[in-house]
Amino acid sequence: MPELIPLSPIARMFGVSEVGLTDTEYTVISVPSADVANCMGRVSGGYLAMILDDTMSRHLTKVLGLHVAFTITLTVQFPDGAAVGDTLMVTTRVVRTGNKVSFMEGTVRCGSRTLTTATASFGNAVPRSRLEI
Repeated sequence: MPELIPLSPIARMFGVSEVGLTDTEYTVISVPSADVANCMGRVSGGYLAMILDDTMSRHLTKVLGLHVAFTITLTVQFPDGAAVGDTLMVTTRVVRTGNKVSFMEGTVRCGSRTLTTATASFGNAVPRSRLEI
């Protein structure tokens, strides 16, 4: 199956797989291994923040036709924890787009539990159509 949005090297490394893409939402799944566990054996908050940041950035590049969208701010909340081996559903949403800055939000869920939420602002880099090849 062709990728809906090209996966980043980090997304490939952690086995992210795409679920769906609409005009405003993008959903991927990840099953974290023990490689991303913290000292308590739970999934590291850094991993959860990274997967949200990466997924939001890739989503925005697709929506706006950008070469890259770089993170300006990322605010993350961790209302619940994830266990190694949990199937994590990551959903990102475009909140607002602008000429220079765009805003996104995302969630990580496991079943009906919300594990992580994030809001972010991204700088809009050069559109793909304006890249010199």
